[in-house]
Amino acid sequence: FLENGPELVQSLDTMNSTTLVSSRLAVNAMVQSSRNGGGVRVVGIDPSLDASFTKLDTKLIDGVFFNEKRGRKIEIVISEKLSEHLKVGVRKSLNLKFSDMDGEFIDLGCRVVGIYKTGNPQYDMLNVFVKKDVLQNTFNKPELINEIVLKLEHSEQAKQFADDFNIGHKNVSAKYWGDVAPELKLL
Repeated sequence: FLENGPELVQSLDTMNSTTLVSSRLAVNAMVQSSRNGGGVRVVGIDPSLDASFTKLDTKLIDGVFFNEKRGRKIEIVISEKLSEHLKVGVRKSLNLKFSDMDGEFIDLGCRVVGIYKTGNPQYDMLNVFVKKDVLQNTFNKPELINEIVLKLEHSEQAKQFADDFNIGHKNVSAKYWGDVAPELKLL
């Protein structure tokens, strides 16, 4: 988790070379429906900002990319591939199970609100999305983040930006997206 995460986000957001900055909270979890289960990466996002990065809102094949108003159930967006594996659709329930920072198990009940398809089966099978504040509240830490994504004014400078950032910041690591997720180049 990033110490001083909100301050780092603010600092990155004020740089001339960045056009968009968003923070995330991601955890590894088990997802379970009444018929199947598996391991996933739960990515807590700010839907309005993250849509500019992932374009998942344009890759929905069913449902919505989160509702404006919060219902009683935690909303989750999953892929078509995972929905087939779990044998669930929109408006169906899932459970997420993961550990908190003290090693205690957390069990979150979620309702599927959207199903996406990127065309990358590995990415789709692994990544599910919830609102970031849901995970922060679950950990009882409203400013907790462990990822920052940013868009540069000149995307061809991303690798150099990451290298330069790492020279000036010893306690965090910037990674060029092409190295972290080369499969995203296919999207």
